[in-house]
Amino acid sequence: MANFRTYLSDAGLSLGDFAKRIHISKSFMSEIASGKKIPLLALAKDISIETGGAISVTHWVDADGPAAALGNSRSSHIANDSAKVNQEEPNHA
Repeated sequence: MANFRTYLSDAGLSLGDFAKRIHISKSFMSEIASGKKIPLLALAKDISIETGGAISVTHWVDADGPAAALGNSRSSHIANDSAKVNQEEPNHA
């Protein structure tokens, strides 16, 4: 799994450039990149898509990801939401 800041550096992108690509503020992107905030599932998906999967949706809640450093119970909640989305079946009405 790639470190987010390493990904940005390797891609030649600044935090501000990446933030614009996913339509969030530079300051919020900075808080996410520093581990001060953990993105909700929808934003984690946007980050994953924009990075071509280099930063996975689960990056933010993996044992060595930002949530682990925070020791935050939100990490298991986000992981559970991610699992639910991945298990949802389309509605074939």
